[in-house]
Amino acid sequence: MILCYAQIRIISISIHMIHPASEEFDIQRTIGRGEVLARLRALADDTRLAMLALLTQRGELTAKEIMGELELSQPMASRHLKYLHSTGYVLERRLTGATKAYSVVPLNVATTLQAVEQLLAVSTPNKRDIRPAQRTDVERFTDAQGRITVWPTKQRDKQYVLEYLVKQFEPDRVYSEREVNDLLTEWHTFADPVSLRRALYEYGLLNRERDGSRYWVVKHAVAIPPRPTIELRAGGEEPSA
Repeated sequence: MILCYAQIRIISISIHMIHPASEEFDIQRTIGRGEVLARLRALADDTRLAMLALLTQRGELTAKEIMGELELSQPMASRHLKYLHSTGYVLERRLTGATKAYSVVPLNVATTLQAVEQLLAVSTPNKRDIRPAQRTDVERFTDAQGRITVWPTKQRDKQYVLEYLVKQFEPDRVYSEREVNDLLTEWHTFADPVSLRRALYEYGLLNRERDGSRYWVVKHAVAIPPRPTIELRAGGEEPSA
C-alpha cells in the first residue's frame, strides 16, 4: 500500500498533545536514507498505523487488549507488534508469565518525520545518494510487509531466510504444531508452512517432541544445512543478488 503521510502526521500531532515533553526533541545523530526507508516501511501498513494510534490514545496496552480493540488474530498482532518494536516505534515490556505490554515511543515517530522533511528539503541531492539502497541478504526475499515471498535456491540464502523466520518466535515459549504453522503462515506468501516448519527443524533452529506435538526455539543456534536438503515449492522467480 502507499504510505499515507497525513495519517502519520496526525499520529505525531496526537503524540505531542498527549506527551508535551516530546515536542522538544533533538536528533542526536543523522538518520541515513536507508534507515529512513526502513522506518517508513514499518509505517506503510494500515494495521500498524492503527496500533500506533491506539497506543497513542490509550497508553500502554497488552497484546491481548490490542487484539481485542483491533479485532486481530494472535499471529497477526504478534507479527505487526514485532515489526514496530524492531523499528523502535513501540516499547515491549514483559508483565507476568508470557503476557507482554506495549507503549508508543513518541521520540522515534517525531524523528522519523523530521528526517523525511530534511530529506525532502535538500535542493540538490547527490545522484549517488538517490540510488536504491542495496538490500540486505533477507530483504531480497521479502515484501514490504516483511514476509518471505520465495524459497531461495542457494544454500546460504536458505540459511538467511530460516534464521530470519526463527526470530519471529518467542524464545521461551512452547508452540503446538498448529501454532507454528499459523505463525509461519503470517510470515510468508507462498502457502507452504509445513515445509518451512520442517526446514526450521532440519536446520536445527527449532526443536520438537518426537511425536511433533510441541516445538520450541533452539537458543543461540545457527542454521546448519541438513542432508538431504529440504526443497520447498517455489514461490516465484528468485530475485537476483
